[in-house]
Amino acid sequence: MAKKIIFIIYMIGLFASICGASTAGKLVGTVTDNNGNPLEKVKISIISVKVTSRKFIIHTKKDGKFVQIGIVPGYYQINFSKSGFGSISKEIRVRMADTTRVEVQMEKTTQIIERNLSGSDKLFLKGNELYEENKLEEAVLAYTEAIALNATQWGYHFNLG
Repeated sequence: MAKKIIFIIYMIGLFASICGASTAGKLVGTVTDNNGNPLEKVKISIISVKVTSRKFIIHTKKDGKFVQIGIVPGYYQINFSKSGFGSISKEIRVRMADTTRVEVQMEKTTQIIERNLSGSDKLFLKGNELYEENKLEEAVLAYTEAIALNATQWGYHFNLG
């Protein structure tokens, strides 16, 4: 009799584990820079939108790929972060017994900053570079052009002096 009970409990446990595995989803993806080169050691936080205590933290491998299995179906917020690169957040939906694929391109923070600079700020930075190279006349021209575009910026005047 005891053997029958142990066998029944074993079968119930086996059935439950098989059913549980077939309902979980899988997240697979790749993280690259904006030139298509794989990024290693990108921190990936996967957080359930419904239950914030359901959270996974993983990192990309050398080839920029990552995998997380055993994700309960639902909506998740995914955050990608790496030093020197702008962070990215995405919302995804993981479906029952399905693989969700995510491809992410991260941009260097210097490129983000340069893209968002005004024309006068770009001239000012160019003036600083020229000054560092001891090209003083060219630096004066760059500062003067920056002041022409934005005369209210005191730093431009200060560096011109």
